[in-house]
Amino acid sequence: MALSKDSVGCAGIGLVENILRFERHLANAKKLKDKDISDYFVYNTLAMECFQAVNALIEIGEHVITREKLGFPSTYREIFEILKNEGIISDEVFKLCQETRLFKKSDRS
Repeated sequence: MALSKDSVGCAGIGLVENILRFERHLANAKKLKDKDISDYFVYNTLAMECFQAVNALIEIGEHVITREKLGFPSTYREIFEILKNEGIISDEVFKLCQETRLFKKSDRS
């Protein structure tokens, strides 16, 4: 069954697009992980794929929070704290976000 605005709603289309975007950038990053990252082009391509994947995750988190009326986060950290506190992501996933420096320095407490 193909997804359409009727089957998932307009807001759902944005969520699906962001999930697909995340998966695409993650797959592209994985293709580059064994390449020589000392090569300027490879390094910058990998950095951009990771950046775009992270942006998609942030947008997915914002979407879930808005749709479920869970609050109004003002930082990236708060997005993932809300998701963790609501049981949507695990403590392990939240810690992984911290370890991969998903949050900006200004978001850290």
